[in-house]
Amino acid sequence: MKKIFFGTIVISLAISCSNTKKTTTPAAGSEVLYQQQWNLTELQGKPVATSTTAHLLFTAGQINRVSGSTGCNRLNGVYELSGTNSIKFLPLAVTRMASLDNNANETETKFLAALQQATAWSATTDELVFSNGTTVVAKLQGVKPATAEEKKLNGSWELTYISGQKIAFNGLFPDKKPTISFNLPAPLINGNGSCNGYGGKVKVDGNTITVSNIISTMMACEGGGEPIFFRTLEKITHYSIGADNSLTMLTGDIAVMKFVKK
Repeated sequence: MKKIFFGTIVISLAISCSNTKKTTTPAAGSEVLYQQQWNLTELQGKPVATSTTAHLLFTAGQINRVSGSTGCNRLNGVYELSGTNSIKFLPLAVTRMASLDNNANETETKFLAALQQATAWSATTDELVFSNGTTVVAKLQGVKPATAEEKKLNGSWELTYISGQKIAFNGLFPDKKPTISFNLPAPLINGNGSCNGYGGKVKVDGNTITVSNIISTMMACEGGGEPIFFRTLEKITHYSIGADNSLTMLTGDIAVMKFVKK
């Protein structure tokens, strides 16, 4: 998702000295909150786009902290637990990056509002629910946090090379270079093929990788490179990340695509 950086705006002041001295005792059963990453799946009873990267990570301590993403911007702050299932999110600090994706902007606005509305929580090993009275304001799915290697792959990458083509690279993609975005351990990818948005499934195990079930929008594109990009993507078997922050996709031991981190 293309973004334009406008700096960081802190929604609330940094935690005051009086807050830092406050000790919060975790509520009984709250251990489940800290054991995994929680990816947003539903807001106000409606599912969110599967391509969203909105998520939360909880950390227990003298001050209980929350971090994560709205899908467009990073967030962090403090939350309080009390009783058996009461929760309160204090005003959050959120970076301010303008997204060109209107759906992502809408999700961000509703997600932040839901967190401020939440007064109670309940969780199993794979679902976290925030509610206000009898109204469910948000649901999130539990996944194991990304490993160190997955974190290196996560994010958006832009294509710089594709093998085996007689047409020059810029001739294949005259307007915009293809991109691919990862949000592991979520088994999904998304990006732009050069003029069409797309999504698909991904499986990563060590340095092996498989991409399948690519679905894209159907706009007519100049250059003819987009279908080549999709076909090549579904043939990759391995990947490597270089010290120069480059991503190489291989079929067997042959490098077929190269990307740079956006």
